[in-house]
Amino acid sequence: TSYLGVIILVGVAFPIMMKVFGIKVIQFYKNIKEAAFTSFVTSSSIGTLPVTIKCAEKAGIGERVAKLTLPIGATVNMNGTAIRFGVAVIFAAEIMGMTLSTPELATIVIIGTMAAIGTAGVPGAGLIGMSIVFTQAGLPIEIVALTAGINILVDMIFTFGNVVGDLVGAKIVDQTEKWKGDTIEESQVIVTSEAVM
Repeated sequence: TSYLGVIILVGVAFPIMMKVFGIKVIQFYKNIKEAAFTSFVTSSSIGTLPVTIKCAEKAGIGERVAKLTLPIGATVNMNGTAIRFGVAVIFAAEIMGMTLSTPELATIVIIGTMAAIGTAGVPGAGLIGMSIVFTQAGLPIEIVALTAGINILVDMIFTFGNVVGDLVGAKIVDQTEKWKGDTIEESQVIVTSEAVM
């Protein structure tokens, strides 16, 4: 479920967002593959940051945008981690034989997203975040220990989702900055041509 969730995020949600902003998806993914694979192997957004910045340059993201958005993204933009918390709570509820209502699921999504924002981009930090989400969902914290054994296997894919999300966000910001620059240049040309007349 964890891997499927991140595959849907990276294979469906991100490409739709990129298409809206006129970004060539396949070329973009080719340019960032080194950062994506490094994040998968290291399970650390922060540890992958130098490679992420290098791949951002290869993907045509401006240096100014990359050096601002990517370090922030490595600590705040935790797309994969947010999915992780949702999957973990549903897993824990199944173990406990609890049925979660729609309002409870909505609350878990909100709390999971907020907890993901505060989770450090280092291996194993998700276990601490899960204890917060479990407490809010009324689940025993002891269940976190059940997931600790396979933590590294799921941490890999969630970090992959986090880093790809950071790069997608940086590319979208860069694209909007370029559009703004084009609009400013066009307006300057119009003003200049009107002044000549």
